[in-house]
Amino acid sequence: MAAAIAFLVTRQQDRVSFAVARDGLRDFQRPLGSFAQLASVLTVMEQTQPAGEARLADALASMARLVPRRGVLILFSDLLDDLDATLEALSIWTHRGSDAIVFHTLHPDELNLPQWHEATFVDSESGGHVKLNVADVRSAYDDRMRQFLDRCATWCRARRIDYNLVSTATPYHKALEHYLFARAAVT
Repeated sequence: MAAAIAFLVTRQQDRVSFAVARDGLRDFQRPLGSFAQLASVLTVMEQTQPAGEARLADALASMARLVPRRGVLILFSDLLDDLDATLEALSIWTHRGSDAIVFHTLHPDELNLPQWHEATFVDSESGGHVKLNVADVRSAYDDRMRQFLDRCATWCRARRIDYNLVSTATPYHKALEHYLFARAAVT
């Protein structure tokens, strides 16, 4: 989805940048408006493997210092980081007049626990794991996930940040199509 958006931005002769949040800001590509830049961005995207802690707030704050001009920030994240710090860092962008779009990207099993009786859950960042009876935690998990999603959506919308919950099970072109049609209906 990020690659498709980068292509559309480059095609309309606007500048595109890209960064990875891994232990803070990593693999930052400065904003340029050429297809050579797009190729560089796509190469970094292709080579990036999820690992470790994001420290998303640090990455957003660092990017704000490196990109002093107003623009559009498009964030793809599960937001399963220090949420308060991340939301504060997003505020840096909106306070200086930039637009922000958040694609809150979660796996279907994160959105709704699977129907298994017993499962071992593995933290993709730390590698830690816990084995438990899914039925014992389902209700509490569903409540906390709903509160988390509501908080993210409410906070973003109160600050005029486009908030979009996207399941990784949704094909990227369908998620992008849904977003573009919804945005066109508002404007």
